[in-house]
Amino acid sequence: MDISDIIFTRYPTPLTADDGKIPWDDAAFSQRMLDNHLSQDHDWASRKLPVIEQQVAWVARASRLRPGVLHSASDAARFCLHRR
Repeated sequence: MDISDIIFTRYPTPLTADDGKIPWDDAAFSQRMLDNHLSQDHDWASRKLPVIEQQVAWVARASRLRPGVLHSASDAARFCLHRR
């Protein structure tokens, strides 16, 4: 899979048989997932801020753009597709 698979996917994406096993409608489960994704204490669900900053700096260098030029994830996705 590459970024274009994600960008051009039609939503809603059909669920697989295993997707029903995740209790997304359980408020406590959803809160734990959110807490883990926002936590800076570990890398279980999301990257820590210093890693994100390094990756943003790399994209800025690789694209020869000044920091702040990529304003959104869609800007970054278009940049990645253009570079292919």
